[in-house]
Amino acid sequence: MATVNFCGFETGDETECFSPAGTRSVQSSVVRSGGYALRVNPTTTAVGSVQLAKPGTAGTGDGNANLANSWTRFYFRYATKPASGAEEIFGTAACRFSIRLKSDGVLAVYNSSSNTLLATGTIVLAANTWYRIEQMNGQGTTAAFEVKIDGIVDISTTGDIGTFDTDQVVFGKKVNRSDQTVDFFFDDIMWSDSGYPGISQCAILLPNANGNYQNWTIGAGGGSNFQNVDEVPHDGDTTYLLAPAATTAETEALQSGASASITGTVNCVKAVATLKRNGASNGSVALRLRSGSTDSDAASNYTTTSAYVLISKIFDTDPATSSAWVLGALDSIETGSVNKDATNLSRMTLTAAMVDFTPSVSPFPLPWRTKQRYDPPIEDFSAAWQQMRRQPIPIGAVAIIDSPLPRQASQRWDALPDWEAIWFEQQRRFLPPIISSSDKPPTRALSQQLLERRDPTEVLMEHFIWWNPRRLWPVPTTTPLGPPSQFQFVPRDPKLEMPLRKFVDIVAGIVNDLQRRGILVKIGQSDWTIAKTGGISSTRAPVVMDDETEGYSIGQVWVDTGFNRVYVAVDVTDSAAIWVLIGGGLTGTLP
Repeated sequence: MATVNFCGFETGDETECFSPAGTRSVQSSVVRSGGYALRVNPTTTAVGSVQLAKPGTAGTGDGNANLANSWTRFYFRYATKPASGAEEIFGTAACRFSIRLKSDGVLAVYNSSSNTLLATGTIVLAANTWYRIEQMNGQGTTAAFEVKIDGIVDISTTGDIGTFDTDQVVFGKKVNRSDQTVDFFFDDIMWSDSGYPGISQCAILLPNANGNYQNWTIGAGGGSNFQNVDEVPHDGDTTYLLAPAATTAETEALQSGASASITGTVNCVKAVATLKRNGASNGSVALRLRSGSTDSDAASNYTTTSAYVLISKIFDTDPATSSAWVLGALDSIETGSVNKDATNLSRMTLTAAMVDFTPSVSPFPLPWRTKQRYDPPIEDFSAAWQQMRRQPIPIGAVAIIDSPLPRQASQRWDALPDWEAIWFEQQRRFLPPIISSSDKPPTRALSQQLLERRDPTEVLMEHFIWWNPRRLWPVPTTTPLGPPSQFQFVPRDPKLEMPLRKFVDIVAGIVNDLQRRGILVKIGQSDWTIAKTGGISSTRAPVVMDDETEGYSIGQVWVDTGFNRVYVAVDVTDSAAIWVLIGGGLTGTLP
């Protein structure tokens, strides 16, 4: 996947964006991650939006991506949705694809030029809740396009969105459609030319020490050089570094990844610098990122003008290794600029590095060494998958889940002395289990029968767990498609005791996340539902009265067989239960 651009608004302003317009601001009160997020809050007929473009060879953020196919991910929430009609939240230019939020809380896709409705989703977005919105669009009169919400496909069809390339992506109410007051928030935007970005977030690494190249002088401010280019938002001419009358470089050392709370997988890095000319004549500079002892400059020089402008360069790989970024490499990068005009000088008021990363979590977190209650955030499971998405975990894999549990998920393993639990880890990566049930210990013949249930075109996961009412056995395999080579059993150990609800949460999380990834999920060999894992099966959706007084608990799963939807309880307060929609039907090929 090649990154076109990404933005978490961590500069504290709109300088990473192109063509901001209308009522909008970068604020710090409502954010998904980091310190800042975009707010778009025009009233009635007013508009408000920003655009994200591909950085040019000199680093300016106004280039055209010229994409026949485009994938964008952004996190979205609203405080106020349209009272009637629909208003835009996302669009592409010059391609005519746009997404609007309707008054009923669902999304719809339009041709932004003809104002033609092309498709309407079904998932209702709640107020004051962050959602991961992902979209894909092609081009043409029968172009394919898709919209996902938290990894679940909401819209997928074809339609006329024009024959133009996608050059920029637009966030907010760019055009007034229904004369409605709205209040939208956007954060952690990622734009790709070759696939869905998945879960990630943006952090900023600011200068915290002088770097390898120290040739510019303090034009305004004081202290060390780095202390005059580290303000967010930038402070303009209050503090800045001045290029000398020579073609020399200036770079600053940056915070460590750990100090910026960066964990997990580093997806890409963007070097940035904010500059303007020093006098009446335009200057010339080149953006620089230094990784270890390797310098990487922008392909073209940038002409500084009378206003401060942010320039940037994106690095999908580490220039020091030409390989994917690793966490440790962030601790040895520097950013800055190279002066290219010894006569007409330039000023630099900010330099930094933006980092897009997928945070580390505990995949299928099995913290069985504690008896404390465990309520995993649903997002944990998806983030775990994203952390492992570069590993050979194939789309089209199967999870066979068939493990009857008592309905009362609050029971503890230690209250059931005949039940044992075990977890299996291979190569320090938790892998998606296949769970089956039996009242007998596993044998090679029975395990082979399990394998034969699978479609021969599907790829076997690297392990599965066999469950019977008394014990769990992990069954490692010698080859991807071969039978188990051995069976292991761990005797009861009080240190490994686990509340039964943890296992319920884990199974629910597995199902939820397989759905989010579009993986085929089979439930047993017939049409039984997730109710056998401690959940509830009903022909209706849960309501606020399905609460703790009715015996429900946080983490329980509810399957609405009438509409093939799955919910999980996140709050079971008396008469105020909250059940969150986590997926569609559990059988067949998921979207």
